[in-house]
Amino acid sequence: APQDFICFAHARGVRVVSANLPSLPCANSTTRCFDDQAYRSRWVNKLVSDVTTGQGYGTDGVSLDIEGYQSKNAYLTALVTELASKFRARVPHGQLSFCVQIWPDAYPKQIPYPATYNFQALAEQLDFLVPMAYDMYTDETWSGKDWNPHANSPFPGLVAAQRQFQAV
Repeated sequence: APQDFICFAHARGVRVVSANLPSLPCANSTTRCFDDQAYRSRWVNKLVSDVTTGQGYGTDGVSLDIEGYQSKNAYLTALVTELASKFRARVPHGQLSFCVQIWPDAYPKQIPYPATYNFQALAEQLDFLVPMAYDMYTDETWSGKDWNPHANSPFPGLVAAQRQFQAV
């Protein structure tokens, strides 16, 4: 059972952080979840409630992994800011992190990402930003029908990503 695993980890001084938790209404980046203040607040309240009242099985925090977000960065920042405020009020020593795209700027071919993340504002609210530096494919290496399996976390790309995050 999940709570047995969490107790086992806690007995050894290890913190356990859950990823989004089940049954959240906008875990797959539905635009309405972010653009609509009332809906966004319900999402935040549900997440905080799940972590603090048993659904989180006694976890020590949350790692947000919101895939494919393409709306305005102000909405995402508002969601994270509200979550941080309410979560820290209930769990002062809890941990909040957010999984983000591997390159804050652009790479490869200097193609910029949409401006969907305000990395500085997010970093001010979170304990960690978690760059997703794994299973990276670009249009050059994977285009659906022309799938070309090979080493998929290129060292030069990881170095470029690290430099970009250091500049944030």
